[in-house]
Amino acid sequence: MGSTPAKSSRVFSRLLVVLALFAAVLVAPTATPAAEATGGGWIDTSNRNAVVSAYNAEFGAAAAPIGWTGNRATCSPGTTSQAFRNDVIGRVNFFRQMAGVPGGVTEDPSLSAAAQEMALMIGVTNDTNTNRSPRWPTVLSHNPQPRQSSGSQNGYDCFTTTGQTAAGKSNLYLGRYGVDSIDGYMLDPGAGNAAVGHRNWILHPTLRQIGTGDVPSPGWSSNALYVITGDTFAPQPAMRESTGMVAWPPRGFVPGDLVYPRWSLGLRGANFDSSNVSVTRNGQAVSTSVEFRNSTTNGAPFSILVWNVNGVDTAPAADTTYTVTVTNVAVAGTSQTISYDVTILGDTPAPTPTTPTDPPASAAEMQNFVVQAYQDFLGRQPSASELSTWTGRLTSGSSSSFDFVRALADSPEWTAYVVDQMYLDTLGRRPDAGGRNFWIGRLQSGTTVAAAAASFYGSPEYIENEGGTYDAWIRDLYAELLLRTPESTGLSFWVSQANQRGPGNVAFDFYQSQESRETRVNLLYETFLNRGPDSSGLAYWAGQLNNGDDLALAAFLASSPEYFALAQK
Repeated sequence: MGSTPAKSSRVFSRLLVVLALFAAVLVAPTATPAAEATGGGWIDTSNRNAVVSAYNAEFGAAAAPIGWTGNRATCSPGTTSQAFRNDVIGRVNFFRQMAGVPGGVTEDPSLSAAAQEMALMIGVTNDTNTNRSPRWPTVLSHNPQPRQSSGSQNGYDCFTTTGQTAAGKSNLYLGRYGVDSIDGYMLDPGAGNAAVGHRNWILHPTLRQIGTGDVPSPGWSSNALYVITGDTFAPQPAMRESTGMVAWPPRGFVPGDLVYPRWSLGLRGANFDSSNVSVTRNGQAVSTSVEFRNSTTNGAPFSILVWNVNGVDTAPAADTTYTVTVTNVAVAGTSQTISYDVTILGDTPAPTPTTPTDPPASAAEMQNFVVQAYQDFLGRQPSASELSTWTGRLTSGSSSSFDFVRALADSPEWTAYVVDQMYLDTLGRRPDAGGRNFWIGRLQSGTTVAAAAASFYGSPEYIENEGGTYDAWIRDLYAELLLRTPESTGLSFWVSQANQRGPGNVAFDFYQSQESRETRVNLLYETFLNRGPDSSGLAYWAGQLNNGDDLALAAFLASSPEYFALAQK
């Protein structure tokens, strides 16, 4: 692992970093990112309340009237109301913000005018074909041609060259219009839509302006969504997912009615030719089948892998998590594995283990418990005053063991202890005064668990201490965070990622990987209870740690009757 300054005991100090980072969870204010349709921010899908709030705001609002001014009989495309078109654009932005690509897509009125001509062509033509006897087939084409004669089944009525141009650059829908058509594009049903191309265009990261044309019933309703513009091949913008992936359903919490039969993962420049996908629920494999692969590098919109997941409950009684793992994804000549959790919202949040009830105990037993908790959380013995105060509160029942643990983690001493231990564990030294004050301030102002870990593990000083090369540094991350040595393909991939995306992003990915989260769960169980978790506990808490909930596990374990009993030995 390279030549490093002396560090404290590896297992013990690694645990201290895990415990130290709990402070960020405790002191951070709960923030819900903006999800309004006109904003460019992403919806924080790791925050259940943020997802529920954004979903209710988007799908619970009354739809604006279409206000269509056109006329089918005279082939007048007309216009729709601005409020109606705003709703359509807003629905597009909602899906984009859920997927972690930039929102803030706006309407180009000229594109809407062109799309309106194509929407009219779709509706009127299929009215004509439906009303004939015998009935002619429905017509939906990205290269429409004018109807040449009364015997032409596939030509278009109300044909215009402007509408024809729009058809080649638009998503097209027959039978839906307005926001319902956007939902339909994301669903992308039917044998001909295995590539979920309509979904791909809505979630295309560089999309900036679009147009919408809509024709309502009676008669065939229709939509043309103008999406192919000059922004198609623009440079990739910043995205929520550090890997650059665009998944649907996305990572995190997702309302069940937005989880469609076809799941997809897009990644610009990726090759999915040899990729395999697996999905598990509560540690058990769920049947999946790959339906489509498109590995055109730098394609428009992007390379895509599409699969079906069988037996998904989209209306569970409680939140249900599915873990997606895609292997052998080739990017820039190296193979990588992409893994993420999708939690389908249920009627209630997933059951969280309840705070254990404090057992009846004597003052001496409570003293033992207080001493052990101070040692585990602050690394010292309590003062006589602290021991007396907490023993009295716990014995009288005025405070619970859970209250006591949280008070330790909320203390100013804890934050300073956090910073000192992070420096010792990662850099092998005490912090300088400026660095110490800086990180105390960051933790108190809400720096997240993963961000703090990535900053230390990805710092130039840490890399230099571990040998000064990305190769040596990656090997150290495997040893420190995954407790194993890297395979050759994994080492090569992560070295290339460090060169492309920077060490901070790579350190973040390591810290929040499934392996790292499971390692942290195991370490906490071993430290507090002298045993490992059972399989269901491991799966549950590893999922919770993905949302930054390390503290919830520590508090649960440290206030359990099992921990209390161990403190008496």
